[in-house]
This record gives sequence, structure tokens and C-alpha cells, in this order.
Amino acid sequence: MIFIMTSLIAFILFLAGMTYMVIHMYVSGRPAIVTSLPVVTVDVVALGVAMVIAVVALIRYLKEG
Repeated sequence: MIFIMTSLIAFILFLAGMTYMVIHMYVSGRPAIVTSLPVVTVDVVALGVAMVIAVVALIRYLKEG
């Protein structure tokens, strides 16, 4: 139980960091990593969906315990 909660929290923090990195790369103008706004949008939406799923899973585990 503790391992699952810790893993989910670490995963959420990782996704938040990835989202920040993708947005920062686009805003700072580094097209080598992020080429266009649609690419950024798709990446941020995918990371956001994964973050929501991880948060929902964490809440479910907390309610069970």
C-alpha cells in the first residue's frame, strides 16, 4: 500500500515536471525538442490525462485504506 502510494506520487511529480519541461522548451524557443504548437498541445494533453488517471488511482487507494 505504501509502495503504491509512493509510486503514484512520484509518477504524478514526474508528469508535472515533464509538462513543465515541454511548455518551457516551447516558450523559450528551442525547436529541436518541440517543433510546433500542435505538438506541444498533444504532449501537454497526454501528460495531463496521465496525471488525472494517476491522481484518481491515488485517491482510490487512499479511500480503500
